[in-house]
Amino acid sequence: MTEYVIKSQIKVKLTQSKYFTLNLNQYRNAHYFTLNAAKENYTQTMLPLLSGIPELAQVDLKYTLYLKGKKRRDTNNILSVVDKFFADCLVKANVLVDDDYSRLRNTHFIFGGFTTEESYVLINIIEV
Repeated sequence: MTEYVIKSQIKVKLTQSKYFTLNLNQYRNAHYFTLNAAKENYTQTMLPLLSGIPELAQVDLKYTLYLKGKKRRDTNNILSVVDKFFADCLVKANVLVDDDYSRLRNTHFIFGGFTTEESYVLINIIEV
C-alpha cells in the first residue's frame, strides 16, 4: 500500500492583500466569483505538489488539521472545504479519474494539535 503526504494551507490568496480561509462559514457566504477564484488559486498551489503521484484506482484520504493558537474551532468546518477543493485537485492532476465513491473510498478528519506555524492540513493519500 503506497501512501503520499501533502501539506496544505487553509488560507488561499485572492488578491495582493486578501485571503479566503477554507472553512464552511466563509464558503457558504461567499459570492460564486470569490469561490471560483479561491478554488482556482488553491488548485494552482496544489498541482505542483501532486505532480509526482501516478494515477491511482482507489484511495483513502486522511486530513490532519494543525492549528495556530489555542482558539477553539470546528475542525469539520475547515476540513470539509479542504476536502472538496483537494479532491477536485486530485482529478485535475490526473491522480484520480473521478472523486466519486468508487474512487474515493474513505475520508478521515483528524485534529492533530497546535502549531506555531500558520495553520495547515497534512493530507495522506493512501492507495487502496
